[in-house]
Amino acid sequence: MSNVFMLWQFRKQVPQERAAFHFPCSIPDYERHTPSDLSCARAVISLTSILLLDEIGLLGVVLDSFQHIVIARSTLDSIQEARNLFTGGWEGEKASRIMKELQKYFTKISHPPYPIEEDRQGLPEWHSEEKMAMKRSECIYFCDDIIETIFVCGDGANNPVKPSMSTVDFLNWADQSKGILNAQQVAEALGSLVRLKISSIPIQDRYIVAAIPPKLQFASTQEEQESAFDDAQALRSILDGLWNPVKQFDELQTHFARIMSYLLNKGNASEAVLVALWLRWLQVVRFQVKPNISVIKKLSAGSSKPCFFLNLTS
Repeated sequence: MSNVFMLWQFRKQVPQERAAFHFPCSIPDYERHTPSDLSCARAVISLTSILLLDEIGLLGVVLDSFQHIVIARSTLDSIQEARNLFTGGWEGEKASRIMKELQKYFTKISHPPYPIEEDRQGLPEWHSEEKMAMKRSECIYFCDDIIETIFVCGDGANNPVKPSMSTVDFLNWADQSKGILNAQQVAEALGSLVRLKISSIPIQDRYIVAAIPPKLQFASTQEEQESAFDDAQALRSILDGLWNPVKQFDELQTHFARIMSYLLNKGNASEAVLVALWLRWLQVVRFQVKPNISVIKKLSAGSSKPCFFLNLTS
């Protein structure tokens, strides 16, 4: 890949099983230490998140939400190089769109100090600058790639973990704390993240409910139900991320049971919604080799476990 922009475009087209071209948003046992109030933080924004936020149409919303933004000079250099006259095409268009958005917030954007040689440690230039910026106690690192985040913010073993956040953290905060976005807008954004093949996205149950369209909720026939579910892009994308066939059956069963019990308790879901989700889950697990049980037994397991969760919450 000649540059990050080309890699970004390429990774969107590579199948999910080619994991080396994709990145996870989170990993088990790593705590980002995201502050509850983000509005007062100095946000150090990574190139990865700038590319992602532009892709889902939220770059301006994020830039507007922080009092101060820190962007590495080498990140801006990469954007500027991608928009030069020799590049052109989608790459130049994306870079120009990003730069135009950044220019709106020029007065609140600053750059980290230049890193000294011992701070570089073989990392990309922007990581070295971002590590310098994160030495300030009030900074929070905005990065969706958890591996990049660990490079910059520490691994918690030899290096204490500095505060960081992902786009998912911002979406939750923007909806539930600030009212900048509503639950349906967040659900649409989360669906976009899944379609961009970002993995390990934590999705709250409220956004699954928000992704259910009225057309599916009020479907009265099987044909209407199937048509409404086919049109529910955000809901289908979220379920694709949550109910991935590569996950273990027990994990899929537990999550299915929790979602169904949540819908029955708090989601006011109609029969059409419950049936559509049940069929979608069965489609995922029916051909799994493990456990080696019949489809009927998987169906039975999926139907009985929600009752357990309902008993716990009743």
